[in-house]
Amino acid sequence: MDKEGYFSARDIVDYAYCPRTIYFRYCIKAGKEKTPKMNKGQELHESFTDKSKRTKIVRKLPRLPKRYSVRLSSRKYHFNTMVDCIILDNSKAYPIEFKYSLKPKYLYNTHKYQLVAQAMAIEEELGKIVPYGYIKYVDGSTARVSITQKLKEKVANILLEMEDIIRFERLPKETSSKKRCNSCFYINLCRRL
Repeated sequence: MDKEGYFSARDIVDYAYCPRTIYFRYCIKAGKEKTPKMNKGQELHESFTDKSKRTKIVRKLPRLPKRYSVRLSSRKYHFNTMVDCIILDNSKAYPIEFKYSLKPKYLYNTHKYQLVAQAMAIEEELGKIVPYGYIKYVDGSTARVSITQKLKEKVANILLEMEDIIRFERLPKETSSKKRCNSCFYINLCRRL
């Protein structure tokens, strides 16, 4: 959370990965160091979104005005986000999230919720309708995600659950996917609980 008590879109992603990350970071102030996997991912993401490469990356998407690296906030839901790219079309907008990974067989909830949070911030701050957004992968493939009311409600509920974790200092259940634990910064702390 920032000094205004706002979460980041990264917090939403982390919660979707494992709800306990919010408890460890904000309730017991265990910090959030980056794992080698996270450092590599950030380094590759920055390389992937470099200006010289962006035009090639978004070339296959609609040819409309684009804004890159747009910081937005949602006062209603208390979170901040950085949108990699927004395609603007009159009263509509389409966020693009760049991922330096291959397109997975099934779209990860972490990717989907991040894009939906960005759409919610665009609707609130820019006053545009966001019917769908894109996730652009390093292999050139694209996933189009419909921004449904159900998904927006899911993200809004995640934000409420994160607030409750902090307000009541409640330890949530760990992720159901034990495979995720192997690359988690909090693995040793979590195992002791």
